Amino acid sequence: MIISLESSKAFKSCYAQELDEYLSLRKLELSESGSIREEQFLRRLDTYIYNHTKGRMALTNEFWQEWISRKSYEKANTQAKRVNATKKVISFLQKRGVQAESLRIELSHTQSDYVPYIFSDQEILAIFRAADNYKSTSASPFLHLSVPITFRILYGCGLRVSELLHLKLEDVDMQSRTLYIENSKFNKSRYVPFSTSLSTHIEQYMKARHNSSNSDSIFISKSENRPYNSVAVHYWLMNILYDAGIHHHGKGYGPRVHDFRHTFAVHSLRRFVMHGEDITSVLPVLSAYLGHKDLRGTQSYLRLTTELYPYVTSALVKKYGNLIEGGKYNAD
Repeated sequence: MIISLESSKAFKSCYAQELDEYLSLRKLELSESGSIREEQFLRRLDTYIYNHTKGRMALTNEFWQEWISRKSYEKANTQAKRVNATKKVISFLQKRGVQAESLRIELSHTQSDYVPYIFSDQEILAIFRAADNYKSTSASPFLHLSVPITFRILYGCGLRVSELLHLKLEDVDMQSRTLYIENSKFNKSRYVPFSTSLSTHIEQYMKARHNSSNSDSIFISKSENRPYNSVAVHYWLMNILYDAGIHHHGKGYGPRVHDFRHTFAVHSLRRFVMHGEDITSVLPVLSAYLGHKDLRGTQSYLRLTTELYPYVTSALVKKYGNLIEGGKYNAD
């Protein structure tokens, strides 16, 4: 494969050629929207290099520390994304012989400013009704099938959206009612059981959609070899929230697609408490079910449960108060 290194004139620093080459490589990996965001990031980095260096001087750790320092207007998760993007650029520059020191920094996962939106039982029902009435288009003739099952699985199984979209036909076992999630976050694989009621919906979807497709992906768009992506699911959610009468509070404030996972966890804990289950026993099970790295992320849901459902607080705190921690939310 030949990659054109002809300058796009997007960069002006002494490392313009390297940044232009890096952008060309990244465009081969990213979607159109991702490529635009990558170029915007590299333009800002290029301007910073242009204004803070004299010639092709060594790019020290101190230089990178100043570049990635958190701005007053910047959220923690936005800074974290900028740090990760910067590390990739540094690695590329090093491979091209540029004197660039590695960035030595670790950002705590608990820095997230986002407070999860937990859907109420009534809102979940309204979302399902809106999803069931979602209309297909000529460009996407199977939306009336894909949208309802997407949000039922997200809520019913607590999956990350990436896990859902990567499901293959062989990952669905209707007999044992399980989904196989392979090599997800933290390189974890796991089996996720689903309910009898969800099983009915999955079976109906599989028969209706895959009778007309040879793809091994569960969620496929009109293009037979391409599964839907997270951008599409986000777009569906925005339309569904509007139809369901649920207010969206703007970018970064939710509700987000990932909030179905949070809602699943909180609703599960609420059900466990109300049924008198031993939380110390079910918490590790829920952690494994969700594919968490450890119990810390799952424990965050205990605090959310007590905040949202006061009628279970006394029973929970009386026996398990030591598990309910303050501070920022850190589940994944």
